[in-house]
Amino acid sequence: MVAHIVQLAQQRGIHLYLQDGALRFMAEKGGLTDELRAQLAANKQAIIDYLAARGTQSDATVDLAEVRRRLQQRSGAPLSFAQQRLWFLDELEGGSSQFNMPAALRLKGELDVGALRRAISRIVERHEVLRTQFVEVDGAVYQVARTGVDVPVPLIDLSGLSAEERDAEVSRRAQADAVASFDLASDLLLRVQVLKLWEDEHAVLFNL
Repeated sequence: MVAHIVQLAQQRGIHLYLQDGALRFMAEKGGLTDELRAQLAANKQAIIDYLAARGTQSDATVDLAEVRRRLQQRSGAPLSFAQQRLWFLDELEGGSSQFNMPAALRLKGELDVGALRRAISRIVERHEVLRTQFVEVDGAVYQVARTGVDVPVPLIDLSGLSAEERDAEVSRRAQADAVASFDLASDLLLRVQVLKLWEDEHAVLFNL
């Protein structure tokens, strides 16, 4: 029952959270109907217990004092309503992959992996959304864009496998990456890995 109410709130663009043990929410205009407000009030303690039981872990690498400073300088911003829904669903499910957008390319010919890494890093440098993290500060969630990002692009050598084994391993890795969730508090919102199939043939796996 409580999980259903929380999910219903999320579907209406309402973010429920705890602050100093008290139930708080952020909502889109018109999202909190009288019926839903009554359900929240009638089940307030059960919802608090439910959210507390799920718990949250702040990322140890996030300097909250630095985040507060950047927010004061307007280099951070509250989440949009769409981002609130994404963040809330990710928190509700303990890491959701339903928003993942995986893609795979097979490249034939000589590949300069170093140049590929530099190109991807430039793309991420140019597009702030790919290096934005969702950070919780004082009970509210903000989007903060990282700076000086170097995108990891691992190279996995599969050239020693047979053709059948290579195809199976590419498929396995692609499927595993497609369903692996992103940590919205610490990860870049882009993953890339290069699979070396042969000297002049590679598969590149992307996930946004």
